[in-house]
Amino acid sequence: MIEIKKISVEEIDDFWKLHWEHLTNDVFGVVRGVGDREYYRGPVYRGAIREEMLLEKDEHHLVYLFENGTKVGASHFTIYRGAFGKCYILDFWIFPEFRNQGTGSRCFEKLLEHTKADGAQYYTVNVMTEACRQFWLRQGFEDDGKDEFDVPLMVRRSMPDNPSP
Repeated sequence: MIEIKKISVEEIDDFWKLHWEHLTNDVFGVVRGVGDREYYRGPVYRGAIREEMLLEKDEHHLVYLFENGTKVGASHFTIYRGAFGKCYILDFWIFPEFRNQGTGSRCFEKLLEHTKADGAQYYTVNVMTEACRQFWLRQGFEDDGKDEFDVPLMVRRSMPDNPSP
């Protein structure tokens, strides 16, 4: 059984440790540079996330993903209610020892259920590697150009009668 546990601002330091491991192992070694390392570990990025967690509208969510009581991954995302219910997934990762077993798909299905209950209508995510792109394609996403930083963007329109964003 998959469960989602919201992370509070008070618990954020533990999240940052796991996030740093994810970035170091899955992102920086593949596509990102030294400047990005400093940014993601620094006070500007982490301070902005902390501030967005405290917003009353369009609050940023940090969550742990559990399967049968074991922490198997994490994610953070924002649901923009004023943008047709856009859920922007900033990060979603499964810990290495739980990958390639269907865990990511099961966790994402639970995240869909969780976010739809909070107003999400469609989903966007940036992808850094072809392996990530393939994962999101299996989750029903499609390529949607690039963002303002020239990073590939994918979208999943979760409801057939959903107006295009």
